[in-house]
Amino acid sequence: MGQKLQYVTPMNVVDLFKKAGVSKAVDYVSIDIDSCDIWVFLALTDVYRPTVVSIEYNANYALNESKTNKCIDPKSRSFFHAASFGHGFFGWSGSLRALVKAGRRRGYELVWVDPFLDAWFIRKDRLCPGSVPPINDFADFVGKPFQNQDVSDEVKEHWIIEFH
Repeated sequence: MGQKLQYVTPMNVVDLFKKAGVSKAVDYVSIDIDSCDIWVFLALTDVYRPTVVSIEYNANYALNESKTNKCIDPKSRSFFHAASFGHGFFGWSGSLRALVKAGRRRGYELVWVDPFLDAWFIRKDRLCPGSVPPINDFADFVGKPFQNQDVSDEVKEHWIIEFH
């Protein structure tokens, strides 16, 4: 039997995990959806507590930038997905610094970065004291044009926000 394809969003990720029978103490989750990665992570970790999480990050942002996208347009209530803009708007997940902030908000620490791809987080209660590398160790993997980001400034201004 074929299963229906579903987009993963911050609004449905927990329900999708529940329907699939995923344990709340799952070992590993990978989030790579080219858009609302931070928001899916925050929604998921409000209920589920994976030991390890890898999340796609956007290498175009500098290390000091804490940026992500809005995910939901408050005016139209439409859901943002990279495919909505066609070619050139893929990979617009959050900056590395924004992901570190989101991770710490949920009790996770950045432990490794795959250059230009994924940031790896481990739940803080599973880490040895003093084992977390400083974010500056990964400075060579950010602030570099990696993916074609041929998107108008108007689109960026509408969808990209500072993550606090």
